Amino acid sequence: MAHADADFSAAERGLVGTLLGERFSLAGPEVRELMTLAEAERARSTDLYGFTRLIAQTYDDAGKRTLLELLWRVIYSDGRLEAHEDALMHKLAHLLGLHHADLIALKLRVKGSGGARGAPDATPGD
Repeated sequence: MAHADADFSAAERGLVGTLLGERFSLAGPEVRELMTLAEAERARSTDLYGFTRLIAQTYDDAGKRTLLELLWRVIYSDGRLEAHEDALMHKLAHLLGLHHADLIALKLRVKGSGGARGAPDATPGD
């Protein structure tokens, strides 16, 4: 998601690292390794389907909503929502089998909370 606007800023990179560390109880070196692996996988991928199929099969609805909330936090970390970011979130929600109302509720919650502050409490798969 951070690459959706073709500008993976230092602030976005820092937020993604923080969210990964908090979410999965990872230390700095582990976060950096995970982000390096994710970047390599993203570079090899040709579409979203492979990623979303795995998530759709292994996460329950609460886990999927948690993931989308984290993605909204990354999007709003720069204080603005670009049209292509919004479109990508709608596509992700559809591919994950979530309702439009869920997507909008998460968007409004993140936007109302100031964007990137804090990570949600639920764990993927909860």
